[in-house]
Order: sequence, then structure tokens, then C-alpha cells
Amino acid sequence: MSEMNYQVNVEGQDPSIVAKDYLKEKNLLIYNVYTDFDSAKKLSPTKRKGLSKLLADAKAGCFKTVIIYRLDRLVRRYKDWLEIKIPFLS
Repeated sequence: MSEMNYQVNVEGQDPSIVAKDYLKEKNLLIYNVYTDFDSAKKLSPTKRKGLSKLLADAKAGCFKTVIIYRLDRLVRRYKDWLEIKIPFLS
């Protein structure tokens, strides 16, 4: 994952617009948009359909970069991050 620490002040901005601007700036293409309507507080990462698809595509090497609005939108607990980071590092 290149540029993992790239940060933007998105207060008051639509995160999808900020992400698209970043993609354009870095000359990257959108592979897919993964969405979960389930709460990361209530479900483990493996029970969230969108996250499960993201992890499967990451493991399959479908993309090199993941853009997340905020880390807490991906996972809420550190132990969940430890569980899912493996496909991103492979």
C-alpha cells in the first residue's frame, strides 16, 4: 500500500470527492468501491460483506492501493486491524 500515511483535511467535504481528487492527482484508477451498511462495532470483519469482498480482492492482488475515509471506518478495534491487515501485506 503506497502512500498509506497520506492525510487530507476533509472536514466539511464529501469523502468520496476527496478520494476521487486523490486518485486523479496520483493517476490511479478505481477498481471497486466497497460499502458496508453493517456497523464495525457490532460485527467482526469477517461478517461484513463489503469488507470481506475487499479482503478477498486484496488477497487476489486486484489492486495496490486502498483509500479509506478514516481508519475507524474500516475497523473499530485494534485486534480487528491485526486480523485483516495480512491480505494487505501479502
